[in-house]
Amino acid sequence: MHLAYRIRGWGRLPRERGPTLVIANHQHDLDSMAIMAMLTLQGPWSKPIHTVSSRRMFERGFFAVRTPRLAPLLRRYDPTPLFLSLGPMPIENDLRRRSLRSVALSVRRRHPNVRLDDVIPQELRESLGFDAAVRLDGLASRRWFERAEAAIELRLLREPHRSEVRDETRRLLNEDLGRIERTLRAGGTFFLTPEGHYTLDGSLLRFRDAFTRLAPLADIWLAAISYDVLRGRRLSQLYRIVRPGRSDDVTSSLKAARPVTVSQLLASWLQSAEPVSFEAVAATSAVRRRLAELPQRLFIDPELRCAPEAVTRNALLRCQRLGIVRRAGNRYRMNERRRHPSFPGVSDIVAHQARFFAETLQAADALGAT
Repeated sequence: MHLAYRIRGWGRLPRERGPTLVIANHQHDLDSMAIMAMLTLQGPWSKPIHTVSSRRMFERGFFAVRTPRLAPLLRRYDPTPLFLSLGPMPIENDLRRRSLRSVALSVRRRHPNVRLDDVIPQELRESLGFDAAVRLDGLASRRWFERAEAAIELRLLREPHRSEVRDETRRLLNEDLGRIERTLRAGGTFFLTPEGHYTLDGSLLRFRDAFTRLAPLADIWLAAISYDVLRGRRLSQLYRIVRPGRSDDVTSSLKAARPVTVSQLLASWLQSAEPVSFEAVAATSAVRRRLAELPQRLFIDPELRCAPEAVTRNALLRCQRLGIVRRAGNRYRMNERRRHPSFPGVSDIVAHQARFFAETLQAADALGAT
């Protein structure tokens, strides 16, 4: 991971600890991988770090979606034994929508290999591009596998499948939470991303009910994560392991604990001022001003604090390579397309980082006023 990404972290969990819940904000696959690995290495090794992962990871075909080149070998592979041996536990993270492939797997646990039209309305099947003759098992075939990843609303399923899938979802969710509760009560340490999904606009999503149910059972710690997306060739992750600033406001505590990066400060200036064109000196001056105005409560990337001008110029160069800005002589101009390859679901990475930073500021103000 350190070869593929630039990862920096501060803080650690106490070695002597009882039931512990580590709460992280959720933006990327790297969120849990890197931090769980580091927390495990920090020990004690007799206390493994558990995590909960979407039930979609425990379904046949998961690896085929993530590794398309190996899809012919993995479309029917069930990764459940592998994941359970490594520590992740399943949890249902979406009670309203599923991929069609996931729905088909659920229906097949109770019914024979029926036609797709028996499960979803004909007009939905046609809009997704499936032939009338397609049956549930056929969704794992080479022809239909990618198309079966389309997300559908559970309310659109035909009966009795709609009621059966919903009942199964509730039952499995209760079983999943019960398994986690038993692990916590036995003194376990859990890493949890309570939002359930990545944020696509930079705003922290509402915490799922799982957090409300599990929080009273454990000592709460935060894994506050930022990504310096506009700097460096490798995706840069910064995280902090800290206690909540306020035990009765974990959400604000998590937002305020996230490291401040040059990506956030530069994006905030570009988003608020939206200069038609600008010179590098204007960007570096804006970053310096924002640094000087930051509340003392906030944690600033040490590299940004020590060399703001050099870090800002590096970010501008990265923005240029990403196609977020274009350069003409000594001036830069924003492009309309502002995407980042590591965050394919984010339509505007500049707006994403600006909103992320604005939430961090608001949370710091809220905690500072109490």
